[in-house]
Amino acid sequence: MEKGIAVKDITPGAEVRGVFAVTQAAQAQSRNGPYWRLTLADAGGSVEAKIWSPLSAEFTDIPIGALVLVEARAGTYREQIQLTVEHLHLLDEAESAAVDPAELMPSSPFPLDEMMDELLALLKEEFTHPGWRKLTQLVFKDDALRAAFRTCPAAKGVHHAYAGGLLEHTLGVFRLCRRFADQYAELDRQTLLAGALFHDFGKIREFSGGIAND
Repeated sequence: MEKGIAVKDITPGAEVRGVFAVTQAAQAQSRNGPYWRLTLADAGGSVEAKIWSPLSAEFTDIPIGALVLVEARAGTYREQIQLTVEHLHLLDEAESAAVDPAELMPSSPFPLDEMMDELLALLKEEFTHPGWRKLTQLVFKDDALRAAFRTCPAAKGVHHAYAGGLLEHTLGVFRLCRRFADQYAELDRQTLLAGALFHDFGKIREFSGGIAND
């Protein structure tokens, strides 16, 4: 699914269509009936949005962390951009999976595809032992594992806590361990590098990723 417009590109008066993450959602009451007050976010920032009555009555729950496809008009309120939502669709699991998480949350300052290409090239160069070579090939030829590893954060908040953080962190550790192995010939280079590669790999299952990153 296409991301659509980014928050940073929304200007007053614009017609907005895009996918965003819901970071705040609350119901309130106005003279004209109940309404929803939302904060919608992507990797570039956040924007306040309102769903006015009668459209607001169509939604009994808008979960925090949900991905939504929004069509809206952009205006200003107290000198800040605010969206008036004309249509909102809560993405289902399959639709959410089709959106690149790097477009919806802070991500590594380094291009994810370039880091992945570098890591795969290093694996091909370094792993000559049949067992380690077979394991790394099996793991990184798996499309689902590779995709999860590419976008997963490395932590909830301590370090590299953003999309692509696990890939960035692992590549950095792998580079360092190569230098250790160059310096200390007595090390088991293959096992050391396998440890560097897989030391945090389980985080693709441990963390939910996304805005909440539970």
